Amino acid sequence: MYKTFKVINMKFTNINRKLIPIVLLSALIGMSSCQDFLEQPTDSITTLDSVFANPDNAMFAFYNAYNVSLTWNRGLRQYPNTGNQLAYGYPLNPTGGTLFGNGGNAQTMFYSDEASQELLSGNTAILFIFGNWGPSGNYQREFPTVGVMSAIRACNIFIENAPNVPLMTTPKWVWNEAFRNQVIAEVRILRAFLHFENFRRFGGMPILDKVSKFEETPGQLVVTPSSERRSLKSTIDFVVKECEEAMPYLKQPEEFSNAETGRIHFGVALALKARALLYAASPLYNETSAELPERCENGRDSLLCYGNFDANRWKLAADAYQLAIDWAESKGKVLLDDPTLGKTDSYVLGSESPRALSPKNNESIYYISHGPDDLDARTYRTGGPLLFAGGWGTIAGAGFKFIKDNYRDVNGNPLNIPETGTFSELKSIFRKAEPRFHASIWMPGFKYSTIDQTSQITKFGTADTALFKYRSLTNELKDASSSTVVIQTEQPGFFYTKKWRQIYTSSPYFVTWTEFRLSEFYLSYAEAMNEFNPNDPQILYYLNKLRVRGGIPEIQTSDQRFGNKESMRAEIRRERAVELYGDEHRYFDVRRWKIADQTMGGDWYKVVLYQNSATAYVNPTTSMTPAQRLANDATISYRFEKLSTHVWAPKMYFYPFYQPEVDKGVIVQNPGW
Repeated sequence: MYKTFKVINMKFTNINRKLIPIVLLSALIGMSSCQDFLEQPTDSITTLDSVFANPDNAMFAFYNAYNVSLTWNRGLRQYPNTGNQLAYGYPLNPTGGTLFGNGGNAQTMFYSDEASQELLSGNTAILFIFGNWGPSGNYQREFPTVGVMSAIRACNIFIENAPNVPLMTTPKWVWNEAFRNQVIAEVRILRAFLHFENFRRFGGMPILDKVSKFEETPGQLVVTPSSERRSLKSTIDFVVKECEEAMPYLKQPEEFSNAETGRIHFGVALALKARALLYAASPLYNETSAELPERCENGRDSLLCYGNFDANRWKLAADAYQLAIDWAESKGKVLLDDPTLGKTDSYVLGSESPRALSPKNNESIYYISHGPDDLDARTYRTGGPLLFAGGWGTIAGAGFKFIKDNYRDVNGNPLNIPETGTFSELKSIFRKAEPRFHASIWMPGFKYSTIDQTSQITKFGTADTALFKYRSLTNELKDASSSTVVIQTEQPGFFYTKKWRQIYTSSPYFVTWTEFRLSEFYLSYAEAMNEFNPNDPQILYYLNKLRVRGGIPEIQTSDQRFGNKESMRAEIRRERAVELYGDEHRYFDVRRWKIADQTMGGDWYKVVLYQNSATAYVNPTTSMTPAQRLANDATISYRFEKLSTHVWAPKMYFYPFYQPEVDKGVIVQNPGW
């Protein structure tokens, strides 16, 4: 199978362009067919010996491992979905296009309760939310299994062959023992990260820690390492062990130059180890039995759980996060809280331009950047900052149920949102919402931002009553503006995500995705320690750091929630939902907590605006008095109407394996599929 090749626009990737031609090495490392993976293609002049004959060529293979390990990943991924274009890592559909491509930016938002996508048949999220996916036919379109496996193989090729590179100095590199150990350690973390991503979707997975070798024996073909699934425990242990063994050889972030921004450093290994242990301690895995009883039999080590509950797993996770916090704070990492911008605008990124790289944005532990060849105006469309109807149609909106369940007012109390009322009444409720709501989500009637970098947002979103649509007395969809480009409502309507607004820049279109941040460390420590020792004062210490930065009151030790594991668990989960909104945690959090049936299934609602009297709504002007604005808003009312019913089944806690692969008799299919 051949693949397209994309380069992540980390600064260090500029080095790639000066090295040996990319096509030859990608053909060698990325090919996948019936032949031995290491078998030399007949039409290629590149061999492993030539690639690893000197440091210059070896470092090309090093950067290639980065590229193929990260291009598929996280909320910024975007794959072609039309014609015969290929999305990296996806098998071809015999009828054209990709078999399970059609990705999109932050697409897991639409599979969880964070957002809802327009109900059009071509949208990937529709398969998930209506349960129309499985082990064949409409296979899962969220995770490029083939691409990830290819990336692991690319990592293995480098790890196994880098020791063969002669120790020498070239004009570009000083390839000594210390440097060799460092770059191998970096790629080991990439490989561990890929195994973790496999695990949290499928459970126990094959551990691919060597380049595949094939040996024919009488009557059978022996593959090393085995492609059979390993237990969940073995998979997590492998990720943790890789992190621990790589740490002594990894650089600290300050040891890299600006041109090397994006390289794996010591803190990434700490963060990945801690995250793996947090998952290991979570209810989906740290259990004796579950809704899928065939997973854990007689307490034995299982493909999908430990087969027993052990509270000490929470302690291991808390200890790992404490180490990560101590390290981060020793490096000067602090929560972003810029008083010159206020809580709403400083919450996401710092004040200097480009904001993604602002010196004040010292909360980020590790981030990835995608550049102008990957993203354009579509950044706004699928989980991006704001969605416009002009020419594109409405694609998505923030989930109303998520908002109602998780956001608080400035005093820390639940938002009381009646099912019906006037537009002015609804705006009044959200004027009192905590700043983190307005930092992450936008609704008509509020200024989008005062510090945007894009003409698109500046043009359509800065008015205090921005553009929208509503139903007239005759049920016609009318524009509340004289503009021809308006913000769509109703499907899915009204509330829109905007958390990444500062990340999007025009010329070039660089978008930054933060993989690990300090706020995640604080929340994960609080969660793990609450499960192990709910009376630990550090729980409130770290939780209150986030609440103060978020603009809501601290929780005192006298609060009845403190020391009550169940009550504090609910509060920590709520804080995590709000603080990490849109960061691609929610989709996996509700799985590991085993509450997906409460958050991902059931009825979804939309907001419908409609004219409620003969007095028509008029486009606001700067000359209007506050009283006139309120009266104008009162001419429109809102109501919540059912948008769709989402499907959730227990089997969906784990992805199915692609059935043609299962039919080969090596991979065991997950239960229920």
